[in-house]
Amino acid sequence: AAIRLAKLANRRNIPVVLDVEKERPHIRELIPLANVIITNDAFPSIFLPGKEKLQGMRALLEQGVAHTVISTEGAKGSVLLRRAEV
Repeated sequence: AAIRLAKLANRRNIPVVLDVEKERPHIRELIPLANVIITNDAFPSIFLPGKEKLQGMRALLEQGVAHTVISTEGAKGSVLLRRAEV
């Protein structure tokens, strides 16, 4: 249902915000449909195993329509990456 709704939102230019913490069924199909992706500290390295967090965040940013990826770091704050053309 989430993938269908995200596709509909994309067609209607409604922003899709995805909050992802771990691998779930179909999450890799949903990521390319999200305009903003919010992750916990660990997910970027789960998404791109064996790579640094920022590399994983860049990979998420390059997956589809996302213009912003935010990774939370608890009390330390968060890290934000944006596409240059935004």
